[in-house]
Order: sequence, then structure tokens, then C-alpha cells
Amino acid sequence: MKTSLKALIFSLLIVAAFAASAYAAEDDEAQFCVTIPAALPVAVDANGNVSVANDAKIINYSTGAVRLDVIRVEPQNGWQLSPWSTDYGSLSVDSKRFSMRLNGVDVPENGEVDVSACSAIASGGEMQLAYDAKLSMRSADMSETIASIVFTVSWEGHGPLSGIAVTTAPTKTAYNVGDAFQSRGMRVTATYADGTSAVVTGWTVTDGASLAEGQTSVTVSYTENGVTKTATTPITVEAKKLKSITITSRPTKLFYETGEEFDKSGMSVRADYTNGTSAYVTDYGLYVDPLTNSNTDGEVEIVDYMVIYTEGGVSKTDSSYVYVNNSLQYIRVTQNPTKTVYFDGDAFDPTGMSVVAYFTEGSRTLDYDDNDSSYLYYTIPSQTLHTGQTSVTIGYTSGSIYKTASVPVKVFSGPSPETIAIGESIEFGTLYMDGKELDGRYTFTYHTGNTLSFGDSDGVLSITWIKVSDNMLIANRNLLRGISWNALARNGLVYGSSVQIDGNLYTVRLLTGGTTEYDTDNEWSQYIANRQHTDSFWNMAREASLTQTIINDGYNDLCVLRGDNYEQSAWHNALMSEESYGFRPCLILE
Repeated sequence: MKTSLKALIFSLLIVAAFAASAYAAEDDEAQFCVTIPAALPVAVDANGNVSVANDAKIINYSTGAVRLDVIRVEPQNGWQLSPWSTDYGSLSVDSKRFSMRLNGVDVPENGEVDVSACSAIASGGEMQLAYDAKLSMRSADMSETIASIVFTVSWEGHGPLSGIAVTTAPTKTAYNVGDAFQSRGMRVTATYADGTSAVVTGWTVTDGASLAEGQTSVTVSYTENGVTKTATTPITVEAKKLKSITITSRPTKLFYETGEEFDKSGMSVRADYTNGTSAYVTDYGLYVDPLTNSNTDGEVEIVDYMVIYTEGGVSKTDSSYVYVNNSLQYIRVTQNPTKTVYFDGDAFDPTGMSVVAYFTEGSRTLDYDDNDSSYLYYTIPSQTLHTGQTSVTIGYTSGSIYKTASVPVKVFSGPSPETIAIGESIEFGTLYMDGKELDGRYTFTYHTGNTLSFGDSDGVLSITWIKVSDNMLIANRNLLRGISWNALARNGLVYGSSVQIDGNLYTVRLLTGGTTEYDTDNEWSQYIANRQHTDSFWNMAREASLTQTIINDGYNDLCVLRGDNYEQSAWHNALMSEESYGFRPCLILE
């Protein structure tokens, strides 16, 4: 379960360390006094945004210059320091991981910050501490110290390097053959001819890239001002041991019927060792739960199996699973698809269809994917439809059992609106007035208050449309007369409403008509007036059509009429209706 990020307040406790000789006054006037912040606060708000202080600094009140020898970040309270590049979005909640930057330098996992670029701090001077942090998410509000930061400060200048020593052993001291040495947690201290000492960084490990069996130490080398010194730190290196096994390839057979025998053919198992090597093995043991299905809801049963492999007295395991089917009895289309009317050559569209598979015990609703015949999906063996076809077959396979069902469709011989050429006509769709189907071959008189809607084709009373562009069709006649512009607006048919006809989505509306006889930048002029067609082609003799264009003469809203004697344009009160003009819709393919 995911837990949202809470508001968090953290602090990084500051610990100061000074070279022993730094506290002793060299004369009555020499004084060593350096201040550092008590803490470096880090706050995380509820959205995961990190904020830090911007006024942290080290101030030198000493009588001479001082230098910053060491900055070391030491995690506290179970927190773990991680590289700045860590992907915190992939970490789990409460993993207690954090990363830091100090003065533009990424803090490494061992906590030792490279201070080689830090300049000396003059007497009376200061050094700004610009820092930033990243933290993993927490599941509850909290405030705690996540780390201490040790600053080691000493007088600027000391004698030449006289030796080094590993004063804090690394966290990891036990290794396998071939491992690389890990220096996290290790601290190296340099001593100088003047008796001073300092924890240093920038050292290297000369023989830790690939540890050998029996190796008891690694050598640390440090160079300063041309002088190189070495030291060793003890380790132990063991021979390789079995670390883990992994099922890298599951068996070829993943689906079973109740009572079948498990078949491991095709399964691969890899053994991994503590020295980083690996090998594929075959002499493993196999334990499989009974291949039975006890579900009563039609789901397959997930049955686990375990592989165990032993080598050198060490045993390791890995697990996976197979599916056990309930026996399929039959399938049924419980909800027909949205689209059931098609033209010859169309592809069947299953959108909106619900298919249920019934098993010996229970049932399940199936999804559609014609490229996937797994237990979750049904298929459609033949999707291309032909004239006169009345049903489409749906298929489903469960294990070795295949069942079918059918869904009713109507397939007409005509082409589809998408495929006909511009200028061609097509019959489809039906206009309804108060739920009554109107014959698209004639013009009917509108009755005030009636509601209008469009529906699927019936093959007889369909409307004839002329395709005038790639996505526009215009009715070849007025479908209604005696209807006002306002009545069409109340039905959402002036500026456009979305309708579904034969499973396709369209916007149905009026054409634009232009505001004056000189205004030709409109759909009526473009698609009807400027085309070489007779009035009989558009069935507009003695009958004009309403357009969506409207003007106001200062008194009334006047709608623009086109066609008949109003070919250039005329206006009529939008509230009024007459038998001499009517409703000629257009369709826009969505």
C-alpha cells in the first residue's frame, strides 16, 4: 500500500573537531577561535519539496588563518547515506535514505567530503556553507536528527607528511574471492613532522580491485606535497559460495486443466555465487502444489511451485507459478456492441459489447484483443462484414476448450460516408420528431414544441446526403418546413450537437449563410451556390433553407435564408416560422 508523503523536519547535527595543537596559543596574542553552525536544518513539505537554510557559515575569529581539513557526514538514527544520483522516486517509503551536497560537492557514500578545493579562512573571515539534501519518503510526520557532520579545523600550514594510519576501519571487512574492496566508513589520519595530525581524503587503495583468496589486508596510499606514505587495514577473503538461484525461464506450458501433471520442459535455473560468477544448473529439486482450481468466480487458479538447489552445504530456493483453468462451458454476449449497422466491407467494431464466459464453477467478463488468445480475452475470427450478414461470431479459448457466441448485426450494400467521393450521394440515418420516424425522401411540417433527434438507418426511410468535402455531408432537401430558427436552436441543431448514426459520431448543424449578398465566405456559397447543380438536385425550388448565420437590425434577431429566391441572402425573424423555408442539416464526421 502506498503512503503519501507527510511534512518532515530533519536536522543535521554539527560536531566540531580541532587539531590538538590548534588550541594552544603560540604567544600571548595568538588565539584560536572558530564558530560553526549548531545544525543544518532540512525540511520536507507534504509535496516532497526540500528546503534548507541559506545562512550557514564558518567564521574565523582566530588571530591567524585556519584551514578546513575534514568534513565527514555520519548518518544517525538508522539513516543511510546514498549517492546524490540515487533515484529517490524508486525507493520505498520509510527506507531512511538521504543524499547531500556541500558547497557544490556531492557527499560520497563513505561520508568523507573532498575539501581540497576549500581555501584557507583568513583571520576575521568566513566561509559560506551552501548545502542541499534529498530524502526518501516517510509515512508519518516527524522531526529527528538524520546525521552528524564533523568539521575538522586547524591552523593553516604544518610540517611535511610523516605517516598515515587507518584510524577507523571500513564498515565491510569480510569479502569473497573476486570482490572489490569497499572503503565506506574508513577514516585515514595523516601525521606531520610538526606533531600535528589530520583526517585526510584523497587516498587510494592499491590492491583492492579484485581480492584474492587468503588476502589479509589492503594497502592505503596517500600523497601530499610530493611525499607518499602507506598503511594497511585488515580484511578476510573467503572462497566462493552459493548465493542464490533464479528461475530465468519459466516452463513452456503455463496453463493447465485440473488434474494435469506439471511439465518443467523449457525451464532454466541459474545459480549465482558470492564472487559474482554464475552457472546454469539442472540437478535441482522441484516441489509443486496440487494442480487444482478451487475458485468459484471463473478466475484461473494460480498454483505455486518451488525449485531448491544445494551446493557445498548451502541450499537456495526460488519460486514461480502456473495457471489452472476452470472448465469452460459456454460464452454469452450479455450486452450488444454500440454499433450494429454496417455497410458491405466494413470491419466489425466491438466497442460497448460485453462478453461473459461461464465455467463449471462461476463466470468471468472477458476483454477483447484479437492478437491475444489467453484466458483474459475473446477473439473475433472474421471481422470483415458482407451484405446480408446478420451476425458476427465471437470466440473464446480456455485451456484446450473453445466456445463461440454470436451478436446480431445489419449489413447494407451501400458504401460508407467515409469512402464515397466528393459530389456523390449516400442514404443513411433517420430523423425523428417526438420519437416518430420520418421518411427521409420527403419534407414534413414541424409542429411547435416537438423534439427532434437523429438515429440509425432503417434501409427504407433513410435521409439522402451529398458529400461536399472530406468530412461534410449536406441533406439533399429540407427535412422539415414551418420551423423557426429558435426552435432549431432549442433542439441544439443550429450550431451543432453530437449524434451517433450507425455507430459513427457526427456533429449535426445548419450551414453558415453569409450576412450580405456580397459575403461569399460561407458554407452555403461554397458548397451549394457555387456548384453546377440545379435546384432539383438540392430540391429547393420554391423553398429556402435556414442557415446558422444571424444578424440584428437594432430591433430583432434576423436569421439568414438561402435558396429559392433568396440565393444571395435574405433575412427573417428568428422567432417566426413559415412554410416557405425549412431545416436542411449538414453532418460533420468526427
